[in-house]
Amino acid sequence: MPAKKIVVTDVVASSSQGGRPRQEDRFYARTRIPVGGSGSGSASSSSSSSLSSTVSFFGIWDGTVCPLAADYVHSRCCSHHLNAPSFRAVVDRLLLLDRERDGVDVDVAGGEELGEALRSVVNEAYASTDADLLAECRRLGNHYSSTTSVTAIVAGGLVAIGNLGDSPLFLVRRRGSGSGGGGTRGGGGAALTGSQVTTDHKPDQPAERARIESSGGSVQYLHRHNYKPFIRGGDFDRRKATGESAMQLQYSRAFGGKDLKPYGLSATPSVAIVPLDGLEGMILCSDGISDVASPDDAASIVASAWSRGEDAAARLVSWGVSRRAAIGMDADNCTAMVVSFGYEGGGGGEGEGASSSLLLQSADFPGNCTQ
Repeated sequence: MPAKKIVVTDVVASSSQGGRPRQEDRFYARTRIPVGGSGSGSASSSSSSSLSSTVSFFGIWDGTVCPLAADYVHSRCCSHHLNAPSFRAVVDRLLLLDRERDGVDVDVAGGEELGEALRSVVNEAYASTDADLLAECRRLGNHYSSTTSVTAIVAGGLVAIGNLGDSPLFLVRRRGSGSGGGGTRGGGGAALTGSQVTTDHKPDQPAERARIESSGGSVQYLHRHNYKPFIRGGDFDRRKATGESAMQLQYSRAFGGKDLKPYGLSATPSVAIVPLDGLEGMILCSDGISDVASPDDAASIVASAWSRGEDAAARLVSWGVSRRAAIGMDADNCTAMVVSFGYEGGGGGEGEGASSSLLLQSADFPGNCTQ
């Protein structure tokens, strides 16, 4: 009997300006993108298989200085993944896995090759996305607009996660489970646990500081920002002396930040490849939420919302805004996306076997994207 596929069964997103003068967060989700076989469109492979497979893409971007970088990237990053040179290898591997699942005798090396192809896709997509953004910033004379990034592409039983800066992704599992998860939403708020799989990129981390300083930049602790570390360009004092508005950033990797790129600001993502087996879902969010919510906090809030049939992303955002106010923390944009997993064709679990595609992006929520 063919093994059941673990698939995306639901995705919700929510965003709040959170008391800030403008909204600089953006989000994007696109599910069940056809990538192989007949009628697959631009992302199809040269394979002659009549079978088809799909991928899903999710992302959140938290802009700094102005909304330009996050706004530009959020509507283009998915396409850069689908058009990356290594994506053809992903499609070919997915088609082989589909043929094996349908009982066709093929030589499949398992998930390792797919994982390495996905890792290459993320690296290539981030490089081309940043190059496009930097070209746009040069065209507009925008020197410092930048954005964090956390993205996830789901394909063939794996999720490839890339990130820049400090917008995290939390994996959600049933407490005490090793594998076999999926499709068990509604089991109660205490049943799920969260773990962060992304790496926060801060300027004072040893490897980050070494890159910055070897490039002629520096790391400064600013008292008006609670002595948090910032990356500063080597031309900062000269630009200030001539009346320019030289900027500093609180993270060491980002899309954009044109005039800090020569001084060690990097767009090379941290990449993690994670099997879907054992996952109930994942949470992508901006630091407006992760500043006040641990992975377990976020998982508990999501589980509680699921058990009540509520919008888990909206609950998490509302909680984040309220929590920041309650503890006297500075206002910040708060954005969350919650993705659920289940078995395709499971026949019995709520939300299992979702077959329709979904496009969810910031532009669909104009009230949440005030410029």
